[in-house]
Amino acid sequence: RYVARHVRVAAVITAAQTIIQSESRTPRLTPPDLISVRNDVRTVILTAIAAERAAELAVRTEQAANPILPPNPIDATAQVRALKFVAHQIQTQIQQLLDQRPPMITYRIALPTNPRLLAHRLYGDHRRATELLRLNPEFVNPALLMAGYEVQVYAQ
Repeated sequence: RYVARHVRVAAVITAAQTIIQSESRTPRLTPPDLISVRNDVRTVILTAIAAERAAELAVRTEQAANPILPPNPIDATAQVRALKFVAHQIQTQIQQLLDQRPPMITYRIALPTNPRLLAHRLYGDHRRATELLRLNPEFVNPALLMAGYEVQVYAQ
């Protein structure tokens, strides 16, 4: 279990780093997506930290009950410190990516429209229609956006 836990944590950290590198070159994820990645990594790392501490406690308890056992080979302190360091790095990198993007707002559509026209109205650039579709994957019929729909858009 020890090795499996470390492999899983390493895989999540590697995936997060790959996403961060990709996003710094070509932004595709929305801020909520990046926040989700950050939260997923945080959850995995916190679980790993708790498991490290529990494993060390179990070994110490077993040693206390049986003094013939060799000294404790597990040093959770160093592992926890490394996990916290990596978590902080990922947190900082994702926050930098979020800071590079304009803030998001909710915009209520006043008149029936389509993404291209809405992009032109909001940004003066109809080519940003694909961005609106990416930010709002829940559109049932993107060709017709009815009045009253609330959409997520970049403020700028």
